[in-house]
Amino acid sequence: MPSLLRTNYALMMFYVRERFWRHAELVCTETINSTDSWVFRVWRALCYDQQGQANEALREYKAAEQRRETTLPALMGIALIYRRNKDVEGLAAVERSLGDGSHADDVDGWAQAAALAWAAGDATGARDILMRFQDGHDEHRDEYTNLATLRAWVDLSTGRSAFLEKSGTLLRKVMEMEGQDGQTMDLDAAMGRVVYFERKTQFFLAQQLLNKLVVSYPNFVPALVVKARHLMKAEDWEQCWETTKRILAKEKTNLEALALNTLFLLVKDARYEDAAAQLPRLLEAVQEKEPRNAALFFEYAQCFSRLSGTYLPLLGVTLQFAEVAHRMVSQKGDYLAEVGYQQMLRGEYKAAIATFKKASATPDSSITPLLGLIRCLILTGNLDEAAKQIEFPNEIQAPNQRNAELSLLNAILQWRRNKNHAKTLFFLDQAGEAVRQDVGSHQMGTQLYVKLNPPLMLDIAKEYMQHCRTEPPDPTVRKADPIVEKCKRHLELLLRHVPGCLEAQLLLSKIYFVAGDLERGQAMIKTCIQHAHVLPDAFLLSAQICQYVGNATLASQALEQALTLDFEIKDQPQYNLLHGIVLGMMNKLQQALGALELAVKLTKDKSRVTSRGRPLQPLSVQDHVSLYLQLAQTHLRLHNTEEARTTLAEATALFKDTTQAGGWRLRARWLPPV
Repeated sequence: MPSLLRTNYALMMFYVRERFWRHAELVCTETINSTDSWVFRVWRALCYDQQGQANEALREYKAAEQRRETTLPALMGIALIYRRNKDVEGLAAVERSLGDGSHADDVDGWAQAAALAWAAGDATGARDILMRFQDGHDEHRDEYTNLATLRAWVDLSTGRSAFLEKSGTLLRKVMEMEGQDGQTMDLDAAMGRVVYFERKTQFFLAQQLLNKLVVSYPNFVPALVVKARHLMKAEDWEQCWETTKRILAKEKTNLEALALNTLFLLVKDARYEDAAAQLPRLLEAVQEKEPRNAALFFEYAQCFSRLSGTYLPLLGVTLQFAEVAHRMVSQKGDYLAEVGYQQMLRGEYKAAIATFKKASATPDSSITPLLGLIRCLILTGNLDEAAKQIEFPNEIQAPNQRNAELSLLNAILQWRRNKNHAKTLFFLDQAGEAVRQDVGSHQMGTQLYVKLNPPLMLDIAKEYMQHCRTEPPDPTVRKADPIVEKCKRHLELLLRHVPGCLEAQLLLSKIYFVAGDLERGQAMIKTCIQHAHVLPDAFLLSAQICQYVGNATLASQALEQALTLDFEIKDQPQYNLLHGIVLGMMNKLQQALGALELAVKLTKDKSRVTSRGRPLQPLSVQDHVSLYLQLAQTHLRLHNTEEARTTLAEATALFKDTTQAGGWRLRARWLPPV
């Protein structure tokens, strides 16, 4: 079996890679108490530094500097602090000590110094150090680790494919060398080998190795944690649940297990109440076990809010995560911007605008607060101001680095302000591609869901659907609608990673409907309606399908159920259009006329918000045409010839020189003459 030092070193390095600094610190302290290891003292100093305790870190480093075996890593740690604090004189003195030649042959010291630099974020500097010992040192080991293991981890972290095979070869050699007795396994090298298999998408091999680790080292919890992540990635939900239960049986406040349990509830089945009950346990555990880890609070705030389905009790907890992160590092603009983003998800647009403006004024501000501000301006109907604000991020965006949210905002403004169909679709395609690239670089864990960003993906899908047909095509038409196909692929990507996302299921069911696959669309809607958190839009879509097949009674019932779930839906154009069509089918012509006229009035509303401040959801291109056709037809059925003529003239002028013009002329031909 590995020695205590090597086992604890592997455990510490796992926590360091996860950025669980307090966890790593406690491993160091436990090891120091039992072995008086000075190498672990150096690593404890780094943990102090990463938690904002630079003075404690310096004291530990300077004590370790006096010990021959830890002089180099201690000097490296001191250099990291001096460099960050711009202490030019102190840094120059440390660099002279590091380069004076007296430590040239201290392989163990340089190995730990490189590992320390890498852990602090300087992978290039760490690799430069390790490459000095490239020849003849592949088998070098000390009582903590192997030089080849450190080199492999550094290479893995670069993300460069050229280094991937090198790291795999190094890790294989270490495992063969360490396992010559057939019983011992180098834990740190084995965990690296798992990551190597992940990068090669060889998940079966990764899972095999993890199973071997779990059996051979049942108390090495990181193997169980990574196994649970793999099972979630593979959608083996029950085994994932069982594995997290095993972890919590060993460590009842294990952060990763609590986080994975909450992810399980949200990702698989959208069990929002259960997740809202579970998430406070995670918040308390983080406050207890990583109390100074602002980045971790921020990461959990982002991840779980993006999966919240705008369920307010859940957002109440995620907002607490964001606020804790901001309080810890108040000068960091992105942390404050996250508070604003969650206020926006809660519909608190005025508060969100104020927060985004404040975040934009922080010294280290990125474009994130500005994009949040632009989104709020759009949601509150201030399109002209949003168009002014978007000019700056458009100017500074690198041509080869597309921001999905910026592309989406450009698409929305191009359509809402300019009705530019081609540019809108160009920006939507750009946004969808940016999301796919982001998701591709994060294969599992909480960062996957941050990069996936379901609310953003849903908004991209909704904007695509503005340009899709709204009813199935003629059965004789075999050519697929390219916009429908793009939207379908986009939603399928989201549902592949978050199968429980109700809104994505609903939008995809609409895509199936407009693509002519009524049976599949109706089956998915039925699933949505049976969920505990049924969305009003599910009943709207159900009403649309019932109306399409000619069942006015069921369509009317579906509209009533939608209204029961959300009374404010009566202020949306889509509801009134459907309501007017269904009433017309039931020969309630005066009521139909009132609903259709209200829908027209809402589409013309310059404020673009309801009376209660909620955003008005614009009609799709085809629905806008259908609205005027239905209104003219209803006037004709009521013998209001002059009003029908006025409606037709208004629509002809409205759709002139737009992509709707052809569709309007074609469909208007079917109206009786006026």
